[in-house]
Amino acid sequence: KHRIFVIMSMKVVVISFFALTSFFTYAEGNPVLQEIEQELDSLLDVLRTAETNAEKSSANAEFKQLMTQALNEPGALSYDFTLLETVGVIDSPDKQVRIVNWNVEQEDFSHTYHCFVLYNDNKKDEVRVTELVDMSFGMPSQPTEIIDHENWYGALYYKI
Repeated sequence: KHRIFVIMSMKVVVISFFALTSFFTYAEGNPVLQEIEQELDSLLDVLRTAETNAEKSSANAEFKQLMTQALNEPGALSYDFTLLETVGVIDSPDKQVRIVNWNVEQEDFSHTYHCFVLYNDNKKDEVRVTELVDMSFGMPSQPTEIIDHENWYGALYYKI
């Protein structure tokens, strides 16, 4: 009986070791993106607690610059960004396109919108990142012309 107990105990230890090792290896993911995400989370706190438009604009510029860096890292198309609770990260069903977007409420309760589109360019075997630039304040309420990424009618996206 004692021998069976020892063998079973050893099996439990070995299985636990491999399970924990696998968990921590999986949790590590991309260490560069994890580090950037933690910085983004801190900047997002600053952005969300800023009181004036000038403070919000400054915090958002810093956030956007670091987000640009994150999205150009290998693996950004599939990284979860779970810490960024007020940033929308939406994937297409085939996982070939990702939209990352957020808004910034202004003092007058209007909003500015910020968005990046990532897509897998299979021809060049690379992930492309395109920023959509919110120009909605200069546009009519119902634009009739075709718009591009440099003249985007700002919005938040929830589903592709």
